[in-house]
Amino acid sequence: MNQSILKLVALLSALALLVSLAACDGLSTEEETTAEPTIISKTQMPTANAEILQYFNRLINDAKKANPEFTMVKEPQVSEEEFSNQAMQDLAPTLKQLMLSSTNRSSEDGTKLSEVLPVSGQEWASRLTTNDIRYAQCTQEGELYKITLHFFDEEEPAPLTSHHGKAFDMEDRAAIEEEFQKAAGYMQLGDYHVLFTGATITCEIDRAHDEITKLVYNKRMKLEGDLTGVGKLASAGEITFSCILNIRTEFNLTWDHPEETQAAG
Repeated sequence: MNQSILKLVALLSALALLVSLAACDGLSTEEETTAEPTIISKTQMPTANAEILQYFNRLINDAKKANPEFTMVKEPQVSEEEFSNQAMQDLAPTLKQLMLSSTNRSSEDGTKLSEVLPVSGQEWASRLTTNDIRYAQCTQEGELYKITLHFFDEEEPAPLTSHHGKAFDMEDRAAIEEEFQKAAGYMQLGDYHVLFTGATITCEIDRAHDEITKLVYNKRMKLEGDLTGVGKLASAGEITFSCILNIRTEFNLTWDHPEETQAAG
């Protein structure tokens, strides 16, 4: 092979290498351009109970004042029911169907978040302290912080001042009696006792904006008391009962960021 051919082959090889490197560099640039931007937290993730509570209180109180768009679903559930009368025990599934019904509200029906978000009748939504909870947890998952608050057990909590009353609505005795009234054709509620046990609040936070996007209240109550059979169950007379009543209320919040929409456009 003469010298001219060797030089031509070497030149073509060099050109091929340059094209290959340019292609790789272009691919790398494209990948860097299309990569998701790094999310910067507006607030450093809290870790200690006091820090988590302070963060939660601030954000939930801000949400109540800001009144973003929302949807709400409230669902009561009964479990672990026990009756001293077998006929009443056998009728428990029917009674639960009569008593339990969900409630739906949203900003689309003209309701403001401040009208349905605890605590009712107050400008604030939470005044929790470390004395009110067993412990708090905060984790980071993708673009979210996730907080869970675990409450102490508490008998007959009072509105506004009790552990639960500083973040939950405490109209539950009236709500409980209203549920039992739906089954008035079978039974009449007598004296009863309420123990809040295992209640939690969980929320998801858009950490780039410090905004709660999902909020779940779980009020878990153990009821023990007396019932009197009526109608078809009149022969049962007075019986004792116990059950777990869990009222789960979920809020989903939608926040508007017009400045980001304009920037993206």
